Amino acid sequence: MQKKVETHHQHKESGETAPAAHSGFEGLGLSKPLLDAVREKGFATPTPIQEQTIPLSLAGRDVIGQAQTGTGKTAAFGLTILQKISPELPAVQAVILTPTRELAVQVSREIAELSKHSHAHVALLYGGQDIQPQIRALARGVQVVVGTPGRILDHLERRTLDTSHVAIAVLDEADRMLDMGFVDDVERILSTMPPAGKRQTMLFSATVPSEILSLARKHMHNPAIVKTSEEKLTLDAIEQFYIEADRNLKPKALAALFATEKPESAIVFCRTKRGADGVAHLLKGYGFNARAMHGNLTQNKREKVLSEFRAGGTDIMVATDVAGRGLDITGVTHVVNYDMPADSDTYVHRIGRTGRAGASGKAFTFATNLEEVRDLKSTAARTGSIITHLKVNLDAAPPFKRVEREYEERPRDARGSRGGRPGGFGGRPRYGGSGGRPQGRSGSGGGYGHSGGRPSGHSSQGSRGGPRRGGGFQRYSAGWEK
Repeated sequence: MQKKVETHHQHKESGETAPAAHSGFEGLGLSKPLLDAVREKGFATPTPIQEQTIPLSLAGRDVIGQAQTGTGKTAAFGLTILQKISPELPAVQAVILTPTRELAVQVSREIAELSKHSHAHVALLYGGQDIQPQIRALARGVQVVVGTPGRILDHLERRTLDTSHVAIAVLDEADRMLDMGFVDDVERILSTMPPAGKRQTMLFSATVPSEILSLARKHMHNPAIVKTSEEKLTLDAIEQFYIEADRNLKPKALAALFATEKPESAIVFCRTKRGADGVAHLLKGYGFNARAMHGNLTQNKREKVLSEFRAGGTDIMVATDVAGRGLDITGVTHVVNYDMPADSDTYVHRIGRTGRAGASGKAFTFATNLEEVRDLKSTAARTGSIITHLKVNLDAAPPFKRVEREYEERPRDARGSRGGRPGGFGGRPRYGGSGGRPQGRSGSGGGYGHSGGRPSGHSSQGSRGGPRRGGGFQRYSAGWEK
């Protein structure tokens, strides 16, 4: 974070140029069709990111907006785009880049809803789907394109997408886009558009590390920095806990947690796709309505899982970081970090799925050794959070019954965004071992119990070496927020 503060001074702060506070959306200078759409969506007053960003962007400024998912940033850049483009011109005038297909779908849906009275046309471009309908949509003439970097590059290479008339470019969830290795693709896409100074660029990110500022220096013109995130990055409405559990006890501890908490809607984060599959399968064995969500599922299956979760047909969604990134799902009451987040930024992104739009939420993180507890302590200090120790009664776990495992076939021809890029479908089969059976092996991905794929309490003979590094919590007695 120190680097961010140092490079802040190379740009004008938003406070130097932002207008005074406005009275609702009417005071932001939006057209009547947009105001009508805003009212119909039930937006009463603008959020801080909207109130600070929209006047700057309508004035033509490049903007770096630092805000968490769920703060209204899609409407912040969407309303600006719809105000400034010309619907009568059948050319692409705005491009919005997102790191994942799910976020692209979400953003395009909201832009389409906001444009219902302004008659702008939106095209959604992402991999894992037949490209021909996308080509036909572009040929009919659209003003706004929302998509993932890989598929947008595909269209540029096919010359089915012309970005020479683009007046506004938006990088949404920019920090995660860089984390996923899309920086070269993003730069290639921006290079096909009019240069900075002749093109307005808006960049939105939950964090603004030095890599983001470096990208801004290359592709943005004197950007204003709008920072709505307070020093305390996590939302006050989220109660945060950590649970000590050795690896072979994690599945039963998770089941006991859910049996005790009885969440209305929960997201469980795992580090790997195989781990997400395994945890979802074990939760079903404990009687919970759980589904896995990750990049190895077909796009239709992913959309079905999301749709069922949003509608309440599924109580628990077990997801990887990539699949869960940027999803704006209302009503999530609980988030569980089954596998430790890679860093404090990922921690903030994960738990930010709950406690949204003024609602309260709970976040739980499993720690399997002393080193992970130290990592959590560092995260707590950095985010200004209180992460309280929670003891789980394993006896609260429901009885475990074996259920048949669901196997998902990968698309034969789909390459994801582009072959070999993050989020694609290429690679090894989802499950290792012979006969298509999961191995349940321990490793960096956290797996799904680290005990031969069997939950604790049913067979402990499959454990391969027990907890790594810290040696489990038998050796831990210092306590932290106990």
